[in-house]
Amino acid sequence: MNRSYPGGWWSVASGAGKEAFLADVKKFPTDAQASIVAVMQRYAAGRTTRNEVNAWGDGMRELRKKVDGCWYRVIFVEQPPKLVAVAAFMKKSNQTPRKFASLARKRKPDAGSTDLVRLDLTKLLDDLGP
Repeated sequence: MNRSYPGGWWSVASGAGKEAFLADVKKFPTDAQASIVAVMQRYAAGRTTRNEVNAWGDGMRELRKKVDGCWYRVIFVEQPPKLVAVAAFMKKSNQTPRKFASLARKRKPDAGSTDLVRLDLTKLLDDLGP
């Protein structure tokens, strides 16, 4: 069941956390970047399908979108009213490689962390650049 987070309030850890997340997404092809940002916007509005969201445990969730035969993922934590993006990656198989799971858990902020900055999804694709 999706919750609604008015305004699409996505966040990332400030400083290196934001740069790391943007670097992750920048590795995606342009069409995959646009597709995963659209899924993030739909999740914030409570409009994703069951196929687009998966629980990881430890309070972490995964958004996923298939583009041209590859799966693109954003790992995040819900800290209402914020959705905190911690990692993004591409995979071709159905199993998440351990290195990505480990990376996402390492980047996960502590509950109630205030060291977060708002991620404006309407500007995210501009921030990623060519």
